Amino acid sequence: MSMWTWTLDLTPDADSRSSPETDYPAAHSMDATWYAVDAAGHVGIFHSSENGPIPLSADQDQHLFWFLRFLDSGGTDTDYHTEADEDHEDFDAAEDRLGDRGFFVYWYVDALEPVLAAYSGKVVPEQAIHVDQLPPQVRRFVSRAILPGANFATDEEVQPIGQVDCFYYSEEEVAYMAAGEKEARPVPGREGRYREALPALQAQYPKLRFADLPEGSP
Repeated sequence: MSMWTWTLDLTPDADSRSSPETDYPAAHSMDATWYAVDAAGHVGIFHSSENGPIPLSADQDQHLFWFLRFLDSGGTDTDYHTEADEDHEDFDAAEDRLGDRGFFVYWYVDALEPVLAAYSGKVVPEQAIHVDQLPPQVRRFVSRAILPGANFATDEEVQPIGQVDCFYYSEEEVAYMAAGEKEARPVPGREGRYREALPALQAQYPKLRFADLPEGSP
């Protein structure tokens, strides 16, 4: 099992303000863990931290320790919380256990507001498990979200936006980072606000490329 490291330099221009001209209020946030399968059948576990986008089809209510029990039981233990969870609430250790069993683990790390970052890889298994190797109930659970443009075995970053419809904790973010690229793109449905914010964002973050709006966008 190994870990990826990632670096993205988004240092503001020396002559610019410390934030874009537009005043974006702080977003309401909530932590969640969700599960997905990529185009190759690998299984990923994603921690949304505060503001990470979540596929609408994914189950975001089942925490990491629940999933370990669910997995160990072959899909029969569905109790949301047990006393055993409190005795073993070590996220790093739990993630290592899942990595040893073939699962990829990603975390959401905010890059800058109002741009939604991609999820960054944290745990990479030495031998990835295929979704078909899981018990039927576990297989059905993790397959609720399919990311057809992702390959967890090679992708240090994964961005669900643009692959599937997503839930957002905040209405404030107008753009998202394309996985593996230094390019921000408009969040679907927020193209108008993206257009309004674009001049200030381009001035503030000259090292970041901002995509043009698709032809015919509102």
